[in-house]
Amino acid sequence: MSLENVSRIINANEDWLIHRILHYANIHDYTKYTSTLAEAWRLSISGLSDSLTKGVDHYGCIPEMNPDDDFQNDPLTYFGVIEARRHRERGVSLSMFLGLMKYYRQSYVDLIQEKKDEGCNLELAHLFIDRSFDRIEIAFCQEWSGKDQDAFIKELQTNNRRMTNEKNAYLTVFESLSDPAVIVNEKHDIVNVNHAAMSLIDSASLPGAMYYKIEDNRFFQDDNSDKNQNMTCDTVIGCPLKEVFPWIDSVIEKFSVNDTPESVIECSTVINFEKRYFEVQSASMLDVSEKYTSTILSLREITKKKIIQQALHDSENRFRKLFEASIEGIALHDLVYNREQEPVDYQITDVNPAFTKHTGISRDAAMGKTGRELNNSEIPPYFEQFKNVALTGRPTFFETYIKPMDKHFRVSVFSPKPETFATVFEDISESKRSEQKLRESEKRYKSLFHNNHAVMLLVDPENGCIMDANPAAANYYQYDHDTLLKMKISDINTMSPEALAVDIKLANEKKRNQFYFHHRLANGEIRDVEVFSGPIIVAGKQLLYSIIHDVTDRKKMEEALQKSNRELDNFAYIASHDLREPLRGISNYATFLMEDYGDTIDAEGKNKLETLKRLCKREEDLIQSLLTYSQVGRTDLIYTPVDLNLLIAEVKETIESSFPDQTIQIFVPNTLPTIQCDAIRISEVFFNLISNAIKYNEKPEKQIEIGFMQSNTGKWNLPESQSEKITFPVYYVRDNGIGIHEKHREKIFMIFKRLHSRDKYGGGTGAGLTIVKKIIERHGGMIWLDSEVGKGTTFYFSLPSKNL
Repeated sequence: MSLENVSRIINANEDWLIHRILHYANIHDYTKYTSTLAEAWRLSISGLSDSLTKGVDHYGCIPEMNPDDDFQNDPLTYFGVIEARRHRERGVSLSMFLGLMKYYRQSYVDLIQEKKDEGCNLELAHLFIDRSFDRIEIAFCQEWSGKDQDAFIKELQTNNRRMTNEKNAYLTVFESLSDPAVIVNEKHDIVNVNHAAMSLIDSASLPGAMYYKIEDNRFFQDDNSDKNQNMTCDTVIGCPLKEVFPWIDSVIEKFSVNDTPESVIECSTVINFEKRYFEVQSASMLDVSEKYTSTILSLREITKKKIIQQALHDSENRFRKLFEASIEGIALHDLVYNREQEPVDYQITDVNPAFTKHTGISRDAAMGKTGRELNNSEIPPYFEQFKNVALTGRPTFFETYIKPMDKHFRVSVFSPKPETFATVFEDISESKRSEQKLRESEKRYKSLFHNNHAVMLLVDPENGCIMDANPAAANYYQYDHDTLLKMKISDINTMSPEALAVDIKLANEKKRNQFYFHHRLANGEIRDVEVFSGPIIVAGKQLLYSIIHDVTDRKKMEEALQKSNRELDNFAYIASHDLREPLRGISNYATFLMEDYGDTIDAEGKNKLETLKRLCKREEDLIQSLLTYSQVGRTDLIYTPVDLNLLIAEVKETIESSFPDQTIQIFVPNTLPTIQCDAIRISEVFFNLISNAIKYNEKPEKQIEIGFMQSNTGKWNLPESQSEKITFPVYYVRDNGIGIHEKHREKIFMIFKRLHSRDKYGGGTGAGLTIVKKIIERHGGMIWLDSEVGKGTTFYFSLPSKNL
């Protein structure tokens, strides 16, 4: 039987041999000085197996020994010589090495015994193994004994220097790491720290810190901050990890579950009041015997990464919130490719709630659908536009009408990343309908504008240019249409440009819509015009429309009427003076007759004389009322700031002296404003209204309330002739008198019109309310009333004066 089977068995069972020798090393305590890692034994087993194979090839039989053998150059023993040198350099004794070799030999013998059924001659194989290991042992004993003591010491010193240099190289690498690293023993005491780890405790204590101006990065943590500030590299070693790095110590136990280099735990701490994040990685450090010696903790700062991640997270949240809350429909799509890698469709990957609102398609129904599936069409809608955006990144915009939905959309398409696109669409159906209505309205407006018999102009409020004029305007101003469009309104209006600009602004801002101007015709004639003007949008631009009425003749008539009224006022004033003189004479003569001839005149004569005096007095009162009325219309009002509270107080004093025998309660529930008005005339208003409230009151206690309300705060019961909206502050005088029947509410303001006999309710001329109405109207206001017979009357009047 050839020894080739021995070589085959040895080479095919390297792992078996490794575990066998490791078994013998463990049970005989050789692992106290050797590694317990299986891989650490592979070099020895591989070398011995190679030597045995070479022995088979070299000798072809049992390698017997003779006195002249050169064991150190024998291919069978060469590896043994190398192993002897290597172990001697490590300080291993010859006896220990020889003892271990016995178990190497036994491992190979056990292998041959284990594989005896594989065609191997056990006796021959055992003898080959024994002779081969004998030669190997003789060879390394020869090598071992060839060194004298001095040479052996020198070899150890050389090897020690090599190991020291190797250690220094590793320490240099350890210190040069940019990531902090901490080595701890099984009790979690610090064995070593590198420069980067030390900088986390106290940069000022690092070597060279005073020269390099290293920033102080010490941790400020609770009770350890003072201690950390005084630590140095030397004082840190030996300290418990929890005293120096409590935030690392708190996570180190977590590594026991999965203590692999891939196991990473994230933690955080505070440096200079700033939160910092680190990834901590743990690895156990073993000696050559595969025994635990320490744990190295590697730290990598990920603060910037966390900040970026948080920013990305926040950005995604903001995008998602914007996506979900957007009132515009949004759909995200991916391109779909065929087998030839050509884009042929697109697929919806997400939609927002507004998508469903605008389209009526739910999110579940839309998700994952292609353009063909969703629209039930052979060609995906708008595919070319969408594909171009997804492939080029260039956005596009368009408007479209979707007939099944009967809706118009404005669509924006952009590509958030290659081969994808997003559609953002806004329902503009209402806007489109409004545009259509606007076009129809403009069409109607143009028809109305051009066919209207009233003079109409369109003016640009920014520059005063006439933008359009209807045929009536061309006819009125005696310019042709094209000429008018080249003109400005200032070419027609005689006002100064500054004053005209002010009025144009008022009209454009809707603060005023009625104006009176002088317009110049083409022939130079100046005409009086009344202009109604306001803003209007034409073709997207705000213009001023102006409707012009020629009021030249009306102005002349108004001036004639005003002249006639002035003459009438003058006549009333003169007539009242001329009529009062004879009345006084008649009244005086009646008095004289009564005084001088009273004894001779009978009772009937005396009654006639008294009647004559009474008629004269009544006629004089009528003339005085007529004079007062004419003065109200003729004299100018004197506007001054008037505190109505003081004015009412003065009127109350006059009332109390005029009605000394009456029980009167006059109260003002709220403070009245100070306004611009004619104080004397407004006093007459309140005096007349309060006097009437007292006279036309049959109750023993006359109650009168005087108040004030802002505009548009009352439900006014206005007569038809005064139905316009009240836009000024309103004052009222309310009583608990006899009331006024609805059919008499217009008559009471007519001059000399009385509702009762002259002797009832204190008499009077019937001119008081007429004068009140005249005063209010001259102030630009109006007066009306609300009354219930038997319960009382409220007189309201407005005064368009600004409150001060």
